[in-house]
Amino acid sequence: MSTVAVSWFLAGPVSSHQAPHQPSHQTGPRPAQQDDDERSDTGGASGMSLIDETYTVEPGGTVQISLLVTGDVPEITTTTTTTTTTTTTTTTTTTTTTVPPTVPGQVAPPPAPPAPPSASTPPATGTPTATTTPATTTTTLPPGPEMVVQVRAHDSVDSRADVDAVDGGDPGRIIDIVQFDLDTVARVDEATGDRIVDLDIELSDTGADVDRLDLTDAGVYPLTVQIRRDGRVAADHTTFVEVLDTSRFGRGPLTYAVFAAVQDFGPTPTAAQYDVAIAAVTGAVETLRAVESPVTLSLPPTVVAELAAIEPELIEQLRAELGPADLLLATTDVAFDPSSAADVGLVAEFTDRVVAGEEFLTDTFPGVSVARAAWPVTTDMTPAGAATLRDLGIPLLVVPQETYLSFDGNIGAFVDTTLLSGAEMPDGSLMRMIIVDAIDLRLDADPTDRFNDTERAVRVLAGTGAVRYGLEPDLRGMVLTAPDLTAPHAATIAEVERLAGDHPELDLDALSRLSQINTFFVDGRPHTVQLSADAPVELAPRVQRADAIRLLGDDTASMLPAGDRRPDQWERDLSLALSTGLTSDEAERIFAEVDDEIAEVRDAVRQPEAYQFTVAGRAADVPVRIENTGTTPMTVVVSLSADKLSVPGGDVTAVLAPNAVTDVVVPVETRSNGIFPVMVEVRTPLGNLVTEPVEMTARVNSLTGIGRVVTVGAVLVLLSWWYSYFRRRRAQRIERAANRHPANGDADPRDDHDVQDRDADHDVQDGDTDL
Repeated sequence: MSTVAVSWFLAGPVSSHQAPHQPSHQTGPRPAQQDDDERSDTGGASGMSLIDETYTVEPGGTVQISLLVTGDVPEITTTTTTTTTTTTTTTTTTTTTTVPPTVPGQVAPPPAPPAPPSASTPPATGTPTATTTPATTTTTLPPGPEMVVQVRAHDSVDSRADVDAVDGGDPGRIIDIVQFDLDTVARVDEATGDRIVDLDIELSDTGADVDRLDLTDAGVYPLTVQIRRDGRVAADHTTFVEVLDTSRFGRGPLTYAVFAAVQDFGPTPTAAQYDVAIAAVTGAVETLRAVESPVTLSLPPTVVAELAAIEPELIEQLRAELGPADLLLATTDVAFDPSSAADVGLVAEFTDRVVAGEEFLTDTFPGVSVARAAWPVTTDMTPAGAATLRDLGIPLLVVPQETYLSFDGNIGAFVDTTLLSGAEMPDGSLMRMIIVDAIDLRLDADPTDRFNDTERAVRVLAGTGAVRYGLEPDLRGMVLTAPDLTAPHAATIAEVERLAGDHPELDLDALSRLSQINTFFVDGRPHTVQLSADAPVELAPRVQRADAIRLLGDDTASMLPAGDRRPDQWERDLSLALSTGLTSDEAERIFAEVDDEIAEVRDAVRQPEAYQFTVAGRAADVPVRIENTGTTPMTVVVSLSADKLSVPGGDVTAVLAPNAVTDVVVPVETRSNGIFPVMVEVRTPLGNLVTEPVEMTARVNSLTGIGRVVTVGAVLVLLSWWYSYFRRRRAQRIERAANRHPANGDADPRDDHDVQDRDADHDVQDGDTDL
C-alpha cells in the first residue's frame, strides 16, 4: 500500500512506502484552520454521508467509520487495470530433400533456416500444421491523480455551542492526522452500486504514534474525513467520536428519557385539531415501535376517547406497542390547567379530574404503568399550580426550553439541562424541574437539517458528551423529545439508542427515573426560577356562572324522581364548562344549554288555578289545582296562608302527574267569618318557589265560641216564631175558607192569591264553591 506523508502546508503529495493498511501519520503543531481551497473543491457539498461508526472508543481502541461517497470521485471503481489478449499464428513445416526442377537462367533460393526448437512446437511431421498461441499483454494506463483519504482529529469540544460550531464549518484546531490510500479503503457495493469508504482508525493510548491518532485524553472529538485528489479536497465529512474516561469514577451515569406528549385539544375539537392529534399519536406509535427502551407518554384521555371513535385502528396500534416497561403520566380526564384551577380554589375539582384520568388510562391500556411521575408544562405555570401538583405527589415538571426562558431568574443557554433546576413555591420550598435541552431540535419529528438519522444521533450523543466533559462528573439525565414535547423523530431515536448501547455510562429509561438525578447549583445554591404570576386561563367568571346554575339545578333536581339522569348530566356539563381547553364563548354556550334545560323542567309546573271558595264549617279541604305539562312526575310542596285560616297539617307535599292537572288537597280551619284572600305557593322540596304565588278568595260562614250559643238561641226563637206564625196562618185559612163558602155571598177569590204572593220564598244564587 502506498501512503502519503503530509507537510504542514499541504503543498503536495510525496511518495513513501509503508506496510499495507497502515496510515501515514504526522505530528507537531497544527494550523487552526485550513484555507477553503484546502478544505473542499466540491462547491460547498460535503460529498460524503455517514453510514455507521463506532462512536464510543477507549484509549488505544479502534474507530470504525463507514461513509457513503456521493460526490464527484470517479476514481472509486471496480477495475483499476486493463488486460488485452491477442492471437499469433505459427506455421511449422517438415522439410524433405528433393531435387527441384531446373529452369534455365533461374537460381534456386537458399533453404530456409530451421526453426528454433520450442516447447510449444510439436515434433516435425511430414504434414504442415498451424497452432494458435495466446499472448497476454498488459496495457498500463497513464498515471492518474494521487488519491488519498485523510482523517483529521480536532480539539475536543466541551459545550453544545462547540458542537454547533463544528456543524457550522469550524471543526477547530487540528491535533493529529492519519492518511490512507483511497484504493485500500474504498469499495463499490455490488448489490447497490454505492461507493463506500471503510476506515479502521487506530488510536494511541501512550502518546505520539506515527501510525495512530493521538487521542489519549477522554473527551468528544470532531473527526474530519477527506478524500483528497492531488492535495485538494474532493469530498469530506465531519463526525464525532468519544474517547471514554477510564478513570475510577468516569464522568458519572447519564439517563436518557424518551418522552412524547400529546396536546389535549379540549372538549370541542376542530377538524384541524383532530389532524394535529392524529399526527401526534401516530408519532408516538412510531417512536414506541422504533426503540426497545422504555418510552414515557402523556396521553390526554379526551384525545384517546375521541380517536378511539374515529380512528380505532390507531388506538389499537398504540395499545399494541405499549408495554409493561413503558410509562403513562397521570393527567386529567379533560383539559384542566392546575394553575388556573388553583387560582379560583378548584384544587379539589382538579384532584378529582386527575383521579378520573388515571382510571381511564388504566382501563384503556391494561398492563401499562400509570404514574404521577411528572407534569409537562405546556402553558404558564404559577407557584400555586406547581404546589397543587406537588401535593398530588407529582415530583417533577418537564419544561420546554422556550418556556424556561420566559421565567424570571433564567440564565439562558448557561443552564445545565442534564441536572434538575428548581421553581419557588409559595411556602418557600422548591419544585424540581427538568429543562428540555436545545439539542432536541435535532429530534424534531420533521427534521429539516442536512443530516441523516445516524449523523443526527451522533450529534445528540456528542452534544450530551460535550456537557459531561465540560462540567464536573455527576449523576445526570436528559429528556429526549421534540422541542414542542411531541414524539421525537423515530429513526433518529432508534440510532441514539443503538449508539448509546455501546456506552458504559449511558442508558435509556422511563421519565420517572429523572427525578433521582442531582441538582444544578449556581454559586453554591440550587438554580431557581420564579414561575409565572398569572394563570393562563381566567376562570373566575365561569365559576360564578356555574355556581349560580348549579344551585338552580340542585333545587330543580329535588322535584325529579329518583334515578333521573338529568341532574348528573347537568353537573358534568357544568364541570366541563370549566375546562381550560374551552374558550369563554364555548363555555358560555354550555352554561346556556344547561340553564335552558333546567328552565324547561321548572316551567312544566304551571301556576295553580285561582278561584273563590266558601267554607261553611269550621274545617274544610281546599283543593289546589296544578297542571304539569312535562313528561316526568314532579314533586312539589304546596302551602296556603291567610290571616283568617290556619293549616293544621302544614305544607302539603304532592307528586304532580305528567301531562295532567292534579288537585292537591290542603286541609284548613277557619278562624272567623268573612271574605279574605288566601295566598297559594308552590315550592320545590328544598323550599324555593317554582311559580309565582297565586291569590285565591275564601268566604267563611262558620262561627265559633259564644256565637254558637247565640245562634242556637236565635234558632229556638225563630222556631217558636214560626210555630206561632203557622198557627195564625192556619186559623186565617180556615176563616177565609168559611167566607168563600157558597152560603156566604160576599166572598172575594183574590184574597187567597194575595196571601200566596206575600208568602213566596225567593232563592239567592251566589256562584261560590261550597266546601
